[in-house]
Amino acid sequence: MNRQTVTRAAFAIAFTAMTLAPTAHAASFFKKGTPDTQTSMKKAGKTIKFTVRNDSNEARELRIGDDVVTIAAKSSKQLEAADGTRVYSNTATDKVAAGTLMVQLSKDMNNATLALN
Repeated sequence: MNRQTVTRAAFAIAFTAMTLAPTAHAASFFKKGTPDTQTSMKKAGKTIKFTVRNDSNEARELRIGDDVVTIAAKSSKQLEAADGTRVYSNTATDKVAAGTLMVQLSKDMNNATLALN
């Protein structure tokens, strides 16, 4: 093949790819929702019920999503949060710094007990 034929073939492939890419994107835009989108929407709606037990001698604060919850010393508290919510320590201790990610809630943690030592 000569150079002119190769150039024309490359141009034809590039032109075809550029004209079909927006069409493929537009076709997916009009779909009701991709499986990934539908899964994430269902996930966000699932509520996880769990218990936090504070075994220490001091009250502890946890940041669960946007809420701050205080767990009194030597007590338990039942809580609910959406699947995927992150739970952070809001109180610094000798073992954990304030702002440390303690756990990210998942459906497997429904009815679980989280112990704070």
